[in-house]
Amino acid sequence: MDLADALGVELDPSEPARFQGLSAQQAKGFYGMDVCLELRQGKGSYRWLVNKVAFLYDPPGANGEDLITITLGHVGLFRYFNVAFDHQRGRVKVRPNGLFLHHDG
Repeated sequence: MDLADALGVELDPSEPARFQGLSAQQAKGFYGMDVCLELRQGKGSYRWLVNKVAFLYDPPGANGEDLITITLGHVGLFRYFNVAFDHQRGRVKVRPNGLFLHHDG
């Protein structure tokens, strides 16, 4: 929710967002209206519009790994980009796929 405030995203209080993780802990928040996401690589950037993004409250008293950190998901990043995680080297490779149509740069 702090991120929604910082970005100036208008939230829709009539549509609550509820998620449950593998630990069965529930997260609650609200959906935001039309959010433009941007991925910058070098001098270029990729932008796309997501018309429904959830912003969640952190659980009371949470810290460290208990904090809810869901930044990008299937609607945004994984829909338009192929992502490869190299855990050994601590790297992530992100490449646009055929669904991504516009590149600035």
